[in-house]
Amino acid sequence: MKHQYHRLSYDASQIYKTKKYATITFKDSPFFGQTGRITKTIVGRHPELHLEMPGGEKIRVDLLWTDYFGEPSQNPETLTHRIDFSQAPPIIRFLEYLKNKLTEDLASSPAADHSA
Repeated sequence: MKHQYHRLSYDASQIYKTKKYATITFKDSPFFGQTGRITKTIVGRHPELHLEMPGGEKIRVDLLWTDYFGEPSQNPETLTHRIDFSQAPPIIRFLEYLKNKLTEDLASSPAADHSA
């Protein structure tokens, strides 16, 4: 006999604690300073909001370009784009080592001797 599990149905009367509006805070955006109604929130590697603007335009915008999380200083660390340039020199040295090793290996290979 199959077991049936009760699935809760969606209750439209249930109140969800979500923000309904977001303001564009990215200064180079043509919608800078305008507030739009959030129609969809996509979370993941590149989080974004789908907004309906006052003029009826429907746009997608990077979550970090809005005040969705409040002031930029309040944004979660996981969503803040950062580049750690202090790690660049060791990475560059390693890449140069690999390039030199490959060049040496190609120069000493038997195929290089037969090309003459």
